[in-house]
Amino acid sequence: TVLSLCILSLLARPEVMQQACAELDRIVRPGYLPSFKDKPSLSFITAIRKEAFRWREATPL
Repeated sequence: TVLSLCILSLLARPEVMQQACAELDRIVRPGYLPSFKDKPSLSFITAIRKEAFRWREATPL
């Protein structure tokens, strides 16, 4: 699945995972989960999501 591919890719590239975690830490308050209102500020994580879908389509052609 796309989620599996994304997780495996992040495990293979720890520097990307660190940058994504840093973005979350910077945007989301401690003790809270990200919400849809945080989405515009999470540009790096959005890019990771889009790249994962680009690598593997979610639906069959």
